[in-house]
Amino acid sequence: ASDISASIPMGAYQSPCCGVEKTESPCKLSSRQPSHAPSPSTSRDSSCATFMDELEYGNAAGLNFVLHRPYAAEPPLPLLVFLHGFGERGPEDGSQLALVTRHGPWVSAALEHFVIAAPQCPSGIWASCADQVVEFVQHLAAEQLVDRDRIYLTGISMGGFGTWAAAVAQPDLFADLVPICGGFTGPLPRGTSVPSVLRLAAQVPDVPSVARVWDLPAWLFHGRLDATVSVAGSENCFSALGGESRGTSQLRLTVFEEARHDCWSVAYEDDELFPWVLQHRRSAI
Repeated sequence: ASDISASIPMGAYQSPCCGVEKTESPCKLSSRQPSHAPSPSTSRDSSCATFMDELEYGNAAGLNFVLHRPYAAEPPLPLLVFLHGFGERGPEDGSQLALVTRHGPWVSAALEHFVIAAPQCPSGIWASCADQVVEFVQHLAAEQLVDRDRIYLTGISMGGFGTWAAAVAQPDLFADLVPICGGFTGPLPRGTSVPSVLRLAAQVPDVPSVARVWDLPAWLFHGRLDATVSVAGSENCFSALGGESRGTSQLRLTVFEEARHDCWSVAYEDDELFPWVLQHRRSAI
């Protein structure tokens, strides 16, 4: 992998999302596991193989979600919100909610230190649901379990684009971002097609949107051989945000030279990632 930050040679939107009605009620949690729950990935940290049994399930802001809390730690706890990729969308009845655990930050380094919340996009794309993602995070932030000074957002592929879109929509909500194999965008109109979003990876991010997230620390990851979302999506974003001049504590880009689209497994297993995430607090930005 090459970490460029370490000098090693990489409009308007509608609500609610996709026809899902918003709710003003607090988060509702249960320990009931949805049907058709997939088995934990064989590539996942073996020490976390039983984490599926520890998940809680709920709905907030019209989005079904799974939540894992580190019971050995005392609240308030840092919150890591994970936005899945296109293949993990599921119906509104929640029957495929456990798909959101197929990929993502379900590794011991994260499970032991963060409350991890993963909402499921029922249809469309995350970048068209930016306002709903923000409302979802605000619901969780209102819980005593969560440290509002340490709320972090990460996503893969479609969720990588969604990470930036939600941050542009409400930059003051987050302490830092970890977008993986995505590209930069602000909130997009409902009904925006996947090809339209993918084309954004080749474009230079617009200045007003970049300005809204300029102060947010971010660590970007991408595979050089990614044939789904061009590596230019992360490279252009990195450059637009100031590149190496920002310093590694504020802005990093790691490109895995031999990786294709699925670079998230290696990214989330980077020993430096979660200590880097946790060093940032919203009050210090």
